[in-house]
Amino acid sequence: MQKGIYQLLICLPESVHIQIGKRGRYRFPKGYYIYTGSAKNGLRGRIKRHLRKEKKHFWHIDYLLDHASVKAVLSFANERKDETEKIAAADFEKVLREYAERGFDLIVGDAFLAGEEP
Repeated sequence: MQKGIYQLLICLPESVHIQIGKRGRYRFPKGYYIYTGSAKNGLRGRIKRHLRKEKKHFWHIDYLLDHASVKAVLSFANERKDETEKIAAADFEKVLREYAERGFDLIVGDAFLAGEEP
């Protein structure tokens, strides 16, 4: 099983209020979101799971995906955990800097609004 990290470009067609497990109810404006995750036990399987509509809610992103669709996937596979972390730091450093300059925070395991739908 390949380990690695991935990003999902998610389109939410309309604004919604969503109950996110025990975290509470949140408003998500329509637009594009980016979700960054890691897979330690199967990168391909993790991505396939996110793309399925029918699934048990296990991660917080599952609740958003009930109302949205994945438009693109970017993944970096690596068998060694330490190397995967280096790839994350190297390849996403520029992305993180660009988003930070625009006022966004990118946190692994969270989704953030990247822009409104055209």
